[in-house]
Amino acid sequence: MSKKKKIVLLSVMVALLVVSGVMNFMLNNTSAPVVDDSDALSASSFFSAYRTDRTATREQTMLELDAIISSEDTSESAKIAAEEMKLKLCANMQTEFDLEALIKAKGFSEAVVSIGTQNINVLVNDATLESAEVAQILSIIVEETGVSASNVKITPYGA
Repeated sequence: MSKKKKIVLLSVMVALLVVSGVMNFMLNNTSAPVVDDSDALSASSFFSAYRTDRTATREQTMLELDAIISSEDTSESAKIAAEEMKLKLCANMQTEFDLEALIKAKGFSEAVVSIGTQNINVLVNDATLESAEVAQILSIIVEETGVSASNVKITPYGA
């Protein structure tokens, strides 16, 4: 296969992965059971669905990177780039897990952390966050990652 075909194929696969993740998220939200504790249930459901989608997306990405790395038709530079992406993804996964655990240890019932190329997003299961709580979370993120506070977004999620 030519490089153009590989790039197009990989782009299509990533686009399908994103679409399937969005559809999965939408379907999980529409089929939530109705209960008196719907606020707590929906927040719990949201965090659970988010983690499930994140795991599925990462597994697919790892499979794609493994395919690039193991392919005999792939150039050495593409293999090296895929290996670097895989290592960075693994490091981000561990960092996100650690940050989520540290945030929960501070008394928050649920938190998800997403590390992007330049920014870190934090969703916390709380209807509103007081400035002291935001400072507490921000302190954890900055100390553990070294990322500038201006590149961290903390969002409350809940009713």
